[in-house]
Order: sequence, then structure tokens, then C-alpha cells
Amino acid sequence: MEDVLYGIDYIDYYLYWLIYTFIGHALIIRICAGFITGCLLIYIALSVWMGHQVWKDRKLRKLRNKVYRQYYKEIAAIAQDTRTVSHEEITARLHYQSRKPPKTQLTLLIIELLAEVTHECGERINEHNYQEIQTVFQVTRFLERTIQFGKINKKITALKGIETINGYASEAVLARIVYHRNYQLRFSARCAYLWLSQGDPFRFLNEDNTINLTLWEAMSLHNGLAYRKDKKHNILHFSKWLNAAIEDNTKRFIIDEIGLFDSYEDVPVVAEYVEARTPAVRADAIRTLGLLKDTKSASIFMEMYAVQPEEVKRAIIHTLTQLPVAGVDTFLYDAYQKEDNQPTRLYILRALYSHEGEGKALFGRLEQQADADTHILFEHIKDPFIIPRYQAV
Repeated sequence: MEDVLYGIDYIDYYLYWLIYTFIGHALIIRICAGFITGCLLIYIALSVWMGHQVWKDRKLRKLRNKVYRQYYKEIAAIAQDTRTVSHEEITARLHYQSRKPPKTQLTLLIIELLAEVTHECGERINEHNYQEIQTVFQVTRFLERTIQFGKINKKITALKGIETINGYASEAVLARIVYHRNYQLRFSARCAYLWLSQGDPFRFLNEDNTINLTLWEAMSLHNGLAYRKDKKHNILHFSKWLNAAIEDNTKRFIIDEIGLFDSYEDVPVVAEYVEARTPAVRADAIRTLGLLKDTKSASIFMEMYAVQPEEVKRAIIHTLTQLPVAGVDTFLYDAYQKEDNQPTRLYILRALYSHEGEGKALFGRLEQQADADTHILFEHIKDPFIIPRYQAV
């Protein structure tokens, strides 16, 4: 009677068959047979895995399309409704009656949908209705649970989701990871804490003066500060953080924020950084003083111009053209004649040509004095499609 093989017995049979088929052959034949068998097994495993991934992607695509068809228009309409819509009415309009928490994949798609609604609707959103929509889908519960028990990458995604959809998580949940040993998670938690906290949102900035901000991190912090300003929440003076900061990137960020948030009371502190050791910090301080219209510093900029590196020189030129002070056109005229760096000369000419007052007249005088090599600089200012040999940085 023939035996019928099932499951692992079927695989064992063929493995033994391979072994005993090639056992009498030369060693190289057996090695090749074993290698080919291993490659076939790996190929089968990869094929199964790739097929499973394709199936998952198709399933996710179908679910995303279903969620958008079912919820997007109605959520956008509710979010923009000027009247206050109750929790029960939102549930009825969305036809969502589930008492159990929605599945993880559905909640992630809802968060993605809410982010798109936030981007599309902007200031037209009714904040009360928008938060009620999140309550219906238990978004806050999902975010807090992910922050507490998820993997590190999922925790970071959930923290960024709070900023993206203007979500909420309790300060007690965030306080546990504000000092986490993983830097990315710690920083994301601090940005979310800045976004949500009403008690002491700037605690981590006051405590950690060794932070070295990257460009992306500076953007995240700026978004949090801008959100607090839009909501008319308190924003403390920046001078305390600027004096405590150690890293140059952090100093530059704080100096830029002072200018962007029109913090005029911090002008004396920023003025001290005009003589900073790092040229980049010096240049940012000069630009910020220009944004804050600090005319008292104009004479200092003119005196220090000659001995500065090119980055600082261009910051001085840009700032002087923004300040309502006398003598700027004459200063730029003299600076051009003494300047050897061609990109900086082009920068000066552009400032002269666009500056009100005697700027264009002095520009014309310099053009008449120009030789054949530098004449193209003037042509480029008047017609930017003419590219000079020395392109300004």
C-alpha cells in the first residue's frame, strides 16, 4: 500500500531523495547540487514573501480608496461647518457606529485623511468640530497608546502626527519620554510638548543648553513656536535661551526666531552677537537687526565692513538697504570700488540698483567707469537673463 505524504514529510522525502541521489557522485557535484537546492528554496521563500507584500499593498490601496470615498468629503464639510456640530450628529453623518476602537490600519488612514483636510482647509477649519471628529475615531487614544507602548519609530511617527493634525496627547504621557535616551524620540517628544503644554512648554529649552539643531529640527521647533503665536499662547523672551546656548546652530536658530517673531526687546542681546567668533552667527545677527529696524547699528556695520569675510559683508549690504538711514548709497558706491571679490561686487550692484534714493544714479556712474571685463555685471543686473562669468553665491 502506498503511503501518502503530507506537509513536512513531503519536504523530508525530497531532501533525502536529493541526498541519496548525489551521494555517490564526486564532491563538487554534491556541492553544486546542494547550492542549487538552497537557491531554489531561497527563491521560493522570496517569491512567497513578495507575493504577500503585493497582496498587502493591494489590500491597503483598496482600504485607502474606500476610506477616502466614505469619509473625506463629509469630514471636510463637518470641519468647515461654522456651527458647532455635536458628537452624535458627526457619528450619524459619518455612518460610524463602532463601539470598539477602530483597527490600527484604519486609524492611520484616518490620520492621513485628517492631515490632508488640515492642509486643504487651513484657517477655514472649525476647531471644535475638527476635534470632535478625532474623538469619534478615537485618534487621541490611538496616539497615546502608540506613544506609550509602540516601537521607537512608531512613537516618533505618532508624535509627529500630533503636529500634523493638531492632535492631542496628555502631558503625563509625553513627560515620560521627554528625557528618553534615544535622541530622535526625545526631540520629537519635546516638540510635541512645546505644541501641547499649557504649563511649562519651554522646560526642555531652559534645561538643555547643549542641543545642536539640524535644519529639520529647527523647522520643527519653529512650527511649534508659530503655532503658539497663532493660538495667542505665551512665548517667552528668546534672550535667555540665546545666552544659554552653546552650539552655533542653536544660536543661529534663536537669532533668526527673534527676527521672525518681532521680538524688539531682545535687540540689545542680538547686537552683542554682531562680534561673534563664528561668521555665520555674525551674519544672522546682522540680518536680524535689519529685520527689527535697529538703525543704531548701521554705523557699526559700516565701520566693520572692510575686515569681514564675504558672508558677513553680504549680510551687511542686505541689512543696510533695509534700514532707513542716510549715506547707504555712498557707502555701497565706495565699497564697490574697494571690493576685489566679483560675486560680492555683483551683490553690491544689485543692492544699489534696487535701493531707493541715489542708488540708480550711482549705479549709472559706476557703469560708465566700468571696463570691458566688468561691464557684463551691469548688464546682468539690468537683464538677469545675461549670465556673468562670476555668478553671485
